Order: sequence, then C-alpha cells, then structure tokens
Amino acid sequence: MYIGTQDLLKQYDAYLLEHGYQIEELVNLASDALLNHFTQYNRFAILIGPGNNGADGYSLGLKLEKQGKHVIYYYSGDIGKVSQANRYYRDQCEENHLIYVD
Repeated sequence: MYIGTQDLLKQYDAYLLEHGYQIEELVNLASDALLNHFTQYNRFAILIGPGNNGADGYSLGLKLEKQGKHVIYYYSGDIGKVSQANRYYRDQCEENHLIYVD
C-alpha cells in the first residue's frame, strides 16, 4: 500500500483545481471513497475542523444521514475562518436540519 504525503496530496488537489475541478467536487469524491468503510455502523460522531478535511467530514456525514445513520458533528476551530468547501458542506448540513454541535 502506498500512502501519499500531505505535500503530494496538495499537489494533486492543485493540479485538479487547475484543470477544471471545483474543490466541492474533490471533497465529494473523497467522501465517496470513505463511505463504504462505514456501512456496518449506525451512529457516528465526526470531529470537524475549519479546512477541507472538515468539509470531507461534513460531506461524509450527509451521505451517512441519507442512509438513515445517526450523525453528530463536533466542530473545533475558528468558525469565522473556514475553507470554501467547509462552508459549502456545513451550509448543506444546516439546510437539511441535521444535527450540528459547536
């Protein structure tokens, strides 16, 4: 198994963004890759930070909720300094009246 470094993954993201992908699309793909690893559980607590990894957590939580799973989001960080993708997926959680805990 190969695990890329943080710098390598940032380079991949930059390349894809330069070639027409939106950050929200990349987050959606990341949460798709994670989703199948959580099928055996019914209750989740997801720790969310202000960056794009936090957006991955929101996106994954939304998908789990659509499967009927119980998800609680715990946010840690400055709420005023979130990434674009983080804000996008957090707004979706709030619009869908999903559980959100600061």
